[in-house]
Amino acid sequence: MVAEKRDRILQAVMSVLERDYAGVPEKAPLNETKQWLTAFGEAWKGNRLDDELFTCYLTQYLATLHDPNLSLLVSAECPYQPERCGFSVRRYGDELYVVEVREDERFTVGDAIVLLNRSKPDDHLRYAIGNPVNGDDPDRQLWDDLVSRCAHVLVHHADGSEEDVRMRRFPQAHAAAAEPADPVRVQDDVTIIDLRRAPAVFDDATYNRILTALFAGRVNVGEVLGNEVQYTNYTVGNCAVRRAQLMAVRASLDPADAGWVDEELERLASHEGTGFVREVEREDYEVQGENPGRPVRLLTDVTTGAAGERIVQIARAARSKGLVDMRVVGRATSGAVDYANPLAVSFDEYYTLVYPMSKTEAAFRGEGVSGTGIAPDTLVPFTPEECVSDEVQRRALER
Repeated sequence: MVAEKRDRILQAVMSVLERDYAGVPEKAPLNETKQWLTAFGEAWKGNRLDDELFTCYLTQYLATLHDPNLSLLVSAECPYQPERCGFSVRRYGDELYVVEVREDERFTVGDAIVLLNRSKPDDHLRYAIGNPVNGDDPDRQLWDDLVSRCAHVLVHHADGSEEDVRMRRFPQAHAAAAEPADPVRVQDDVTIIDLRRAPAVFDDATYNRILTALFAGRVNVGEVLGNEVQYTNYTVGNCAVRRAQLMAVRASLDPADAGWVDEELERLASHEGTGFVREVEREDYEVQGENPGRPVRLLTDVTTGAAGERIVQIARAARSKGLVDMRVVGRATSGAVDYANPLAVSFDEYYTLVYPMSKTEAAFRGEGVSGTGIAPDTLVPFTPEECVSDEVQRRALER
């Protein structure tokens, strides 16, 4: 009974990714369904497919598509709760450097992990299906999840000692969210807007704070960007999920405020079952800029989510119109901005898949940034020096 339920969930996830997901068809080459069906099947035959391995396999399957908009939500009722290692790493050469320590104080920032289960990182990666570390570019690779699943790692500590460390994992649900830092600061008469670790969505106050620091005078964002085209996948399944979301929102609103919901429901009804539909939008947002003429530097990295990528797009459009003296410094972003309008579909009391139903015109044409990110104007590759100093900001302040 449990095996049949898991097979049904796996088949449902694969069906969504092949039909309803906004990444159809450009993500198809990464969607290794046959390999994953084999992996799940072999684990089941070997009596290894428990809740933990099933959850981990589903998470890694989504990771191989290299789209931050895809995620698996696991409810508190699930017997297995997702875990993580108590630190984060970045790759440099053949080693993984600890850049942040959270719960696991046996590690220190600057430690280098040289072996994963007695294998070098690339050799260890060969055992994985697809590429669950976000591609081949070392500056964009995300190793934390794969490291957390190791039994032990060989560490060259920052103090020069070497140690074989048995891995510990910590519940993700209990991880305390860090208080978001102010992304705007002024140093050496340069306005720094730090978009590293920018989330998928900024709150209104943060969004306004960033745009205020970017511009001088009153600016309409819609006039800067112009009309924007997106393609929304109006499959029958997507319309059903979206309709349920909208009806829940409508029930919480005063009837006088629900007009926009009714318009969305009408749009769903008119497009249901038609597949991708071209839609034109324009952001109507005005901001009173307060930049006194200082140059602006945006700091980016693979941890820069869709909200930060949106700021990069606005800043570059403004620069092309002569509105700002701006440069993007650091590394390519996450590449999340290609896709939008997330839907959440639950398969049982444990698992919910979150996936986008819309894509940008660039992604529709096969020219998006998913998998590559938005490249900076000034590239600052990661080096171990960043474990002790902010090399990206140092480069940003160079004239």
